Amino acid sequence: TSSLDPELVNEVLKVIKDVTSSGITSLLVTHEMQFAKNISNRIVFMDRGAVAADGTPTEIFDTPSNPRLAQFLNSERAIQ
Repeated sequence: TSSLDPELVNEVLKVIKDVTSSGITSLLVTHEMQFAKNISNRIVFMDRGAVAADGTPTEIFDTPSNPRLAQFLNSERAIQ
C-alpha cells in the first residue's frame, strides 16, 4: 500500500479483509502492523530473509519471542 494514493489504501485494505473473511487462504506481506494483527490468524516475522518468529497475533504482539521482533514492534509503537 505504500505506493498507493492515500484514498486508495483503505479500499485495498477492505478488499484484503473481505478476502480473508471469506475463508480464502492468503499470504500478505505488509508493514501495516495493526491491520495484520486484526485480520491474521497466524503471523510470520522475517528478519534478513529468514523466519525469526511465528505465532498467533496475540503471541507475536503481546509476548514477542525474538529480540529483533520486540525491537521492531517497539519502533512501530513509537511511530504511532
